[in-house]
Amino acid sequence: MNNILGKEIKLLTNIIEKKKQMKNNTHFENTKNKIKLVVYRYGFILNNGPFRDRNRPENHEFLSDVEKGKIPQELIRKGF
Repeated sequence: MNNILGKEIKLLTNIIEKKKQMKNNTHFENTKNKIKLVVYRYGFILNNGPFRDRNRPENHEFLSDVEKGKIPQELIRKGF
């Protein structure tokens, strides 16, 4: 696994866990808020959807937010 891929996945996992803790403030695990992100050299796949090119502006913004430790706006709009 390349270093960037590991960092992006770890950051996204941490973001989601912190948001769930803040939102729920309980030990109940809400499976609705789980996502799967697979990052490749030239893009990524979110929740088994289509491949998304890293160079498209909306996809670049998504990965940039993840790298900064932020929840991407796309996920916020979807209720994650």
